[in-house]
Formats: sequence, C-alpha cells, structure tokens
Amino acid sequence: FDMSNSRLLRDRYNINTLPMYLMYYNGRLCYASNTLNGYGATKDDLIAQTRKTLLDAQGGVFLPADFKFSLTSNQLVDSFQATLDATTKSLGTMTFSR
Repeated sequence: FDMSNSRLLRDRYNINTLPMYLMYYNGRLCYASNTLNGYGATKDDLIAQTRKTLLDAQGGVFLPADFKFSLTSNQLVDSFQATLDATTKSLGTMTFSR
C-alpha cells in the first residue's frame, strides 16, 4: 500500500512514521510496528515476525478493533526554537581560535 496516494491508513491508525508494517489475519489487524522481529527490517526479520504473528493470530491474539498509534508529542519540535535561540546567544558571545 502506497501511503503517498491515500490517507486511509494514516487516518485509521494514526500512522505518522514510515516505514510501518501492518499484518492482518482474516481481515483483523494482528501486528503494527515500524520494526520487524522487535528490532530490524531485514528479510529474516520479516520471516520471523510473520511466523510469530501467524501463531499469535491463530491463537486469537489481535490488536483492538479501534487500535491507533498514540499521538506523537511535539515537545521536541516546540522546544527546538528555544534550544536554537540559546545556542545562538552562546555562540554569539564565544570567540573561536585555531
């Protein structure tokens, strides 16, 4: 699914990070993460995650029907300007020598 062509998955699951891996079983979401197998994104990680997710789904483990990723905090972005301002002031009073 190409998210640049549609906002469907972004709006449905609040996806704001790519890549994002979604796995379904019989139409139900059973895995959603930006990593595979807990830490990676290789072919082997995909195979391991697919096997685990299949076993989980066959055992009835699914994400809630109303699952969404939590909203991302803009605290980092909000504090960036303050950090930049403080750094600029510090650099303005410093002298550099070789």
